[in-house]
Amino acid sequence: MRPSLSVRGDQRGSILILSTVGVVVAMISAALAVDLGRLAQSKRFSQKVADMAALDASRDLNRACAIAKESAVRNNFDPAGLDCVDPAHNPTKDVVIGRMVGGNFTPDPTGDAVKVRARSGFEAAFPFVSGPDGVSVKAIAKISPPEAGFSIGSSLANFSSADNVVLNKVLGGLFDNPGAVNLGALTYQGLATSTIKLGDLATEMGFGSVDSLLTADVTLGQVLSAAATVLNNQDTALAASVNQLAAAVRTTTTFKLGDFITAQQGSGVAAGTGIHLLNLITASAGLANQNHLVEVAGALTLPVTGVGSLSTKLGLTLIEPAQTYIGPVGGSVRTAQVNETFTPTLDANPLGVGLLTVSGDIPVTLSAAGATGTLDTVACLSPQGIGVGVSATPVTTSVSTTLTVHSLGIPVASVKVGPASANSASASNSVSFAYPGEFTPPATPKSTPAVPPGLTLTGGQITVTVLGVLPLGVTTSSIANAVLGIVNNTVTAVSAQVLSPTFASMGLKLGQVDVAALEDAFDPTKCGHPALVG
Repeated sequence: MRPSLSVRGDQRGSILILSTVGVVVAMISAALAVDLGRLAQSKRFSQKVADMAALDASRDLNRACAIAKESAVRNNFDPAGLDCVDPAHNPTKDVVIGRMVGGNFTPDPTGDAVKVRARSGFEAAFPFVSGPDGVSVKAIAKISPPEAGFSIGSSLANFSSADNVVLNKVLGGLFDNPGAVNLGALTYQGLATSTIKLGDLATEMGFGSVDSLLTADVTLGQVLSAAATVLNNQDTALAASVNQLAAAVRTTTTFKLGDFITAQQGSGVAAGTGIHLLNLITASAGLANQNHLVEVAGALTLPVTGVGSLSTKLGLTLIEPAQTYIGPVGGSVRTAQVNETFTPTLDANPLGVGLLTVSGDIPVTLSAAGATGTLDTVACLSPQGIGVGVSATPVTTSVSTTLTVHSLGIPVASVKVGPASANSASASNSVSFAYPGEFTPPATPKSTPAVPPGLTLTGGQITVTVLGVLPLGVTTSSIANAVLGIVNNTVTAVSAQVLSPTFASMGLKLGQVDVAALEDAFDPTKCGHPALVG
């Protein structure tokens, strides 16, 4: 029994030692917790000071150092913690001018951003908590460039019955499903005056941002189906019409919405900006068949003075659709590159002599070389609004064909027409929009002055070759004059009755440009204000 008593005696005093160690550990833990809490509080305060100083300094970069110090003093911060002597040329200082490049701040005395570092001393029980320099935080700010948006080449506000007939056939061709599209003029008017927000479209299609939406490969069917789903919350009847269009699509070619919607990456207004539905549909359909010729045979009949009604064939190649721009001043987009050939088939008796007839095709080709729109100005203060500079390039009209003259069904002459072409004049204009009255929706586009295309052939551009015996009283001169009248009347009719309505249905106009300001892309309350960027 003695040995066991000896063991118990060796353990005497152990509880006191453990208690002492526990108390020391508890005191260290408490001191560390206090240090960490005080450090967090100091960092929060310093960060607020740095944020405010950076925001204030960004308003006038020429006085960034003085303004930052004044801001610190107003917020009860020791200005000694802002060392900014010669800030533009010494990136080691606390107030530095620079610019954001790829999300990183780069010192640059000509930059548009300012970085402010706020330093404050911090005496901790454990120096390693704050480091050798105490608390040091930073903030980067710049004046957010005023943003706005506009569409160019997209009036689409009104349609006649002829326009919706043409557009139905053109969309059927673009959908790779001729004859499947049959919407009325009122439906097209609804599509033209309605908008869908880019953010809603991105969400419905499963994209986390507008940037991702614009750069992704999508199909026409996907875009239309998503648009119809979004529209269900706005207009169920219009949603049903878009669903009909989605069901008619056969083409599976992919394209990018960014090919006709240009938005500055990370733009704060892009998600809330509404895009015209008809522009979205026609532009997407055109891109799904980009550079592919859409032929609509027998689409229309063309009344021609002195001839009667001619059966026609329409060929359309859309190179570049109507465009939308969202971003800061200086951004540009180019639109309306289209080639169209309208081919009336002639079978007429222009001379009124017996059974003498002139037959053949008269293809009239029009190339709309396009226009460039640039966001020139954004006025944040009264009067508020934007200005868009427009530079339109010439529209070319051309005719080249060979017709045949028959007498009693026998070819007696060949008539060569052209080749002949004419260009409209180029023009540069500035279009301004007052906010909010002249912003869309509803659609209130403004047009640049019209420079209509035209082509009038002369007698020297008609060549008649005799192939057989001409009827009595008929000469090569009389044939040439008759054909000259037919072709000139046909070109005039094509431009007025077919080419212009067809282009208008696709959001384009001949010889002039339509521009509309987008209401959702312009917010005067956030226009040109300082913002933290890092």
